[in-house]
Amino acid sequence: MKNINSQTVLNRGDLVIVAVNANLASSGTLNTKDEISFVCFKPITPGTEIQILDAGYENCLSGLWSCGQEGGAKFTRTGATIAAGTVITFRNTSPYTFLSPDNGWAVTDLYIHPTNTNYSVLFNDFNINAGGDQIYFAQGGTWSELSSLCTINGSRTSPNATFPGNNGRILFGFSTSGSWLSQQQSSGESGLYPGMSCFSMAPTSNSAYNKYTGPLTAANQTTWISRISNPSNWSSYSTSALYASSGTNYAGGFNILINNGGDIPTATWTAPSGTICSNSSNINLNSLITGTSGGTWSGTGVTGSTFNPTGLNGTYQITYTVNYISGTSSCPISQTNSITVNATPAAPTVTTPITYCQNATAAALTATGSNLLWYTTATGGTGSTNVPTPSTTTSGSTNYYVSQTVSSCESPRASILVTIKTTPSAPTVTTPIAYCQNATASALSAVGTNLLWYTSATGGTGSTNVSTPSTTTSGSTNYYVSQTVSSCESPRANIAVTVNATPTAPTVTTP
Repeated sequence: MKNINSQTVLNRGDLVIVAVNANLASSGTLNTKDEISFVCFKPITPGTEIQILDAGYENCLSGLWSCGQEGGAKFTRTGATIAAGTVITFRNTSPYTFLSPDNGWAVTDLYIHPTNTNYSVLFNDFNINAGGDQIYFAQGGTWSELSSLCTINGSRTSPNATFPGNNGRILFGFSTSGSWLSQQQSSGESGLYPGMSCFSMAPTSNSAYNKYTGPLTAANQTTWISRISNPSNWSSYSTSALYASSGTNYAGGFNILINNGGDIPTATWTAPSGTICSNSSNINLNSLITGTSGGTWSGTGVTGSTFNPTGLNGTYQITYTVNYISGTSSCPISQTNSITVNATPAAPTVTTPITYCQNATAAALTATGSNLLWYTTATGGTGSTNVPTPSTTTSGSTNYYVSQTVSSCESPRASILVTIKTTPSAPTVTTPIAYCQNATASALSAVGTNLLWYTSATGGTGSTNVSTPSTTTSGSTNYYVSQTVSSCESPRANIAVTVNATPTAPTVTTP
């Protein structure tokens, strides 16, 4: 169905039938010219869509509609707003004709069978049997044909279907058969759709010509429904001519007078917008009600008026129900909408802990996941798509947090622990050391752990072999040594070794 945001939303009790001529042309039991008059208790704004069908509910199978060679149409208002209380009369001639208050409607099929038009719910097939039939009005319904079949009228095979679906509403039911009977395998009989006992009627028995002839004085909505639902306020006629000439001429234009007050409660509510995840906060369903408050909620994840998505994953049907008392009858009015919950993804995969030595060059953190967001806290805060690179200037431990987002649902945060180890001090050495040229030198020594010896202050590759200075040549040489503690190497200590040249022999004077 095309969604029209500006359309008038109709609920049970907002629309009733006031007259049915099921054999306008007097051409036999089955015909193609019916005349139906109905009235709406709300203004009908441009774009409003109303659906009508003569398919039988539970004609063959429990809970399903039979659609074999039965019809249905969608009426979309194209003219100006129709005031509440205005009687609307149409004929199912080809094309459909609206007699009152004007012809400002577009008529399209309710449903088109994808492969076999013999069993389609088409507006051209809408046809009220003169010997008894049913009419249902709806809004927002979606016709979904099933593969199951049954036989109706003993001669033709019919598929079954679901209607109106989660987002549609049956508004009113009318039977000219005098009763509502399920599983009669007849196109002229129908069961009563659930919850419609207060919003349906079967005022006459197998008559083709029926008209409301009760009081027409001003009344509120509930009084009007009570009047129109009373079979004693209806008259049946033997011919189409008598139908047209007797009682109120609804087809010629007529308005019923509506007083304020006594309106039918509504169960309308709007499913929450945006993505709901299984780790989202609970939803206060009462805040979604656009109709009458004080009803009850039911469905998976519902406790009282709270919907808890925890642990859910999929689409769930949530129903809101209010109760309407009509006379001695209690009439539940409900609306079901779908709430979809997306599963919360697992936290991204990370490597932790990560260790650096103080002042070492750190790499940017990594995680495996989709649409990563990085945080500095385990909860709260605002995630960033910028990947952090740990600072190593100060020793200590820092936790970094990262989440992934899948199908608009953010995962829990994975923690990455980054530890910066303190740089150990340089080993203790004795310096400077002096040797005489060609003297026997000792191996160098230093006090520290896991010593590495170097020939330069920076760079190069350290050796665990302890250096022994050469004394063959005079001069000064620097040796460097570091220690490594907990895998972190210290700065290098400098040992200056000086080899003093051997002096020449003294000059002596001999006699």
